[in-house]
Amino acid sequence: MTPIEKQTLPDDLGDCILGECRTLYSVSQLTENLAAVRHLLQQAHHSLDIFTQMLDHRLFDQDTVLDALRQLAVTNPRTKIRILIREPQILINQGHRILELQRRLTSYIDMRMTAPHYAQTGRMFVIADQRGYLYKESDERYEGLVSFYDPAQCRDWLNSFNDAWEHSQAITDFRRLHI
Repeated sequence: MTPIEKQTLPDDLGDCILGECRTLYSVSQLTENLAAVRHLLQQAHHSLDIFTQMLDHRLFDQDTVLDALRQLAVTNPRTKIRILIREPQILINQGHRILELQRRLTSYIDMRMTAPHYAQTGRMFVIADQRGYLYKESDERYEGLVSFYDPAQCRDWLNSFNDAWEHSQAITDFRRLHI
């Protein structure tokens, strides 16, 4: 099998259609990560799965990302957004706006804390509709990969996500916060 050559994420993502575009893109800057996440969210229709250590404020606490999350949640009554986080206390301490969104849309957005033995990995990924993803080896760095159509890779990560999800804990503190 020939290795796939990575391309730099283009400024115009119009041709990056979720479920169609098979190009593998590399990202290395916050702006590229933000554009990729926003574009994945805006095209998702059924599901969004996020595995993260801290749900980076600079990436996920942005108006355009929160609006896309809200739109995804309310457009389809069967939509499910799952966020698996290793350090939920950071969200609480920093007042992440996704907490308010999750509180208002509890039927669509579920957040859980990773069990300790799953918390050893530093990787972060966002998977949209089980087809496209943003993947980073570290939550603290912006070097990563973006694909708008790679269901096989998404399936692999979702298998580990689902296993971690089954062993995770509900975060009840989020529902009691008055933000």
